[in-house]
Amino acid sequence: MLRRVPVLLFTCALLALVFVSPVTAQSNLEPNVPRTMEHLWGSEHVTYDASLTAGHWTVIVTSDAFWGLQLRIEVASDSSFTDIIAENGLSTGNFPSIEFDLSSDTIVYIRLEENSVYGDTSGFFDIGIYDEGHVLGARFGSFLSANWMILLFTVPFIFIIIPCAFAARRGRGPGAQQYYRRRRSFTIDAPSHAIPDEHRGRTRADGSNLTTVRVPKKCPNCSAALAQSTLDWTGPLEARCNYCGATVQATFERV
Repeated sequence: MLRRVPVLLFTCALLALVFVSPVTAQSNLEPNVPRTMEHLWGSEHVTYDASLTAGHWTVIVTSDAFWGLQLRIEVASDSSFTDIIAENGLSTGNFPSIEFDLSSDTIVYIRLEENSVYGDTSGFFDIGIYDEGHVLGARFGSFLSANWMILLFTVPFIFIIIPCAFAARRGRGPGAQQYYRRRRSFTIDAPSHAIPDEHRGRTRADGSNLTTVRVPKKCPNCSAALAQSTLDWTGPLEARCNYCGATVQATFERV
């Protein structure tokens, strides 16, 4: 059975490439006209450009909760994103909209980045950029369109997605999210005050204390590489990044 899993997964990947058009490196956004069924893989980003007139603008990204996609948005006046006009998501989580003002007609560049703690969310989304006359309708219509899109996508592929999910679960054991979290994190010994009360003072079979915790390899705020020496423990399963002062969450591991 295990030998069939790679073949089945490879077949699923080929079918996805045939039926789903990938997001290009940089795509054009027409004002007040959303792009639908775009896709973002975990730990990646997609970029758009839009020719806009002076005024107030809002970028709105919608994704069905089924995907669990978490992202942040940057808007810049140059394609290298050195001249930032607006940005959100300075911490991890989902920040699907952003507003900004333009004093003159110009081309802006919009970048969407995956923004979860472990960089392991992905999924389909719709994106649009709207002026003040269209933004209210866009916010209301995006909820309906996202749910209809997920229904239209799920029905044709139901007999592909379900077998792939079961095959991957059997072949890999732990779920994909747990696998990616372990790849993007590491374990260290934390001081006793960083251990939850219910585990504090407990020992392993060899008599050593249970002080092993798992933390991300990179700071969720500034992306600096984290290590024992770059963390100050401030409370149970909570530390501070010495580079930017952001809070880093840890998870307790009973090993």
